[in-house]
Amino acid sequence: MSLFFLTAFKSSPKGPREGDIAPEIRLPNPTGDTLRLSSLKGHMVLVHFWASWCAPCRAESKKIVKIYDAFKDKEYKTGTGLIVLYVSLDQDKNDWLKAIKQDGLSLQYNVSDLKRWQNIAAQSYKVTSVPNNFLIDGNGKIIEQGQITDYLADILKGEIQK
Repeated sequence: MSLFFLTAFKSSPKGPREGDIAPEIRLPNPTGDTLRLSSLKGHMVLVHFWASWCAPCRAESKKIVKIYDAFKDKEYKTGTGLIVLYVSLDQDKNDWLKAIKQDGLSLQYNVSDLKRWQNIAAQSYKVTSVPNNFLIDGNGKIIEQGQITDYLADILKGEIQK
């Protein structure tokens, strides 16, 4: 894979970029409670766009669960703890709930408006493919984006307060 492709994928001129303040996400979780990204300020947040029908998303979610377990309680330069905010691009609530359970994902931090590609958060972040990720620091600033799961642990290690 060429460096050009990685750069082009990571820094779409249309959507938010590294260094930008992350756009607000305000969506319901499966129990109907509305969750706002801004309510997670002070934590390192991985916003993970995914869908139950996306095989690569499901494989990546399993990796993210392991990374979360290793980094959830760390002290970071800009906050405490890691939270994964799963933004689902599903349309069918039953498929979404089944995938959450099968993959061991957080019910509380899993949100969707069940509008697939018309998902308001996906549109705000200009997400055109899944899986897709945005790592946001405790101040609400995007510090990394794209398909970052394979090196996410290294990024988080670099953000730990020494």
